[in-house]
Amino acid sequence: MSKAGTPTAEHDAKDLSKSKQSTSLISQAIADVLPSSDPFDNPDFDVTAIINSYFPTELSLSTVETTAEKLEERMTQLDGEILDAVEAQSSTGTAVKKDLEQANQAVLTLTEKLEGIRTKSEETESMVREICSDIQTLDNAKRNLTSTITALRRLHMLETAVEQLSILTTERAYKEAANLLEAVTQLASNFDSYKAIPKICELLASVRALRSELQAQVFEEFKMHIDPSMSDDVSSMLADAALVVSVLGPGLILKLVQWFSDKELAEYSNLFDPAKQPATLEGVERRFAWLKRWLRSYQATYAHVLPASWKVPQLCAESFCDLTRQHLSVLLQRMAKENSANMDVRRLLFVIQQSIEM
Repeated sequence: MSKAGTPTAEHDAKDLSKSKQSTSLISQAIADVLPSSDPFDNPDFDVTAIINSYFPTELSLSTVETTAEKLEERMTQLDGEILDAVEAQSSTGTAVKKDLEQANQAVLTLTEKLEGIRTKSEETESMVREICSDIQTLDNAKRNLTSTITALRRLHMLETAVEQLSILTTERAYKEAANLLEAVTQLASNFDSYKAIPKICELLASVRALRSELQAQVFEEFKMHIDPSMSDDVSSMLADAALVVSVLGPGLILKLVQWFSDKELAEYSNLFDPAKQPATLEGVERRFAWLKRWLRSYQATYAHVLPASWKVPQLCAESFCDLTRQHLSVLLQRMAKENSANMDVRRLLFVIQQSIEM
């Protein structure tokens, strides 16, 4: 044999070995799945061994024909089983193919349905967004409409209140005017951002004018009527007017209290004017005695007219102390000029002690 033929023989031998190994593995797998005790199913089938088992002796050869018939019957049975298995497999293959086609069709149908569901879901989502947008628009419209109705209602209330307040001011019904003025002030504050509207601007100007009129009117009432000898009716009217002053604000309260303090201390200033007093400190006790009398008189005459929240006695006492300081400063300067060598230190210390105790 030539050298060129050697590799081919080796290759054929390897293929044969692999084929035997594959056959052995397949036979073992079949035996594991379908175990059988039939010697014809044995992959290591030995013809000589099986014949010896049928004819162990020469005498048993007489049954050759019978044994051959049995084997023929067995072969016929196996052929029938093989044919049935082939037909069953063919039928099963057709059924499997049909089932596979049905499965594929079902998958296609399911895919179409899923696509339809996805499309409807997108349409529904778009519809929901539109509905939410419409709801938000309606909600904003409702909120704006509510705000408009509230503003119109307040505007009507403000117009009515201004008219009533004007009437009450003319009639000098200060108690009712004070309550209404507070309501007008609160209502007017709601329209500060609408000043550009002519009607509202005109109405707010009316409110300011009415407040100025009330301020001047109640201030004049106090100037004309507050007095220790005023009647009970006048006292009650001024007490109501004080309510209006409180509503008009702390600026008017301070102005009125300052005026009242100057009015009440005018008597004290005239009575203890340094220009009319000798250059001594002998009259200091009388100054403090005057303040005590005035405080008692205030409680009896004015306490029920001027509200306690105005702190009129405290503010008047502060003015008294400031005025007294000015008076004593002038007196001490005169004493220093006229009689500097004979300054009564004890008297000076006594006056200081009296001022501290007061």
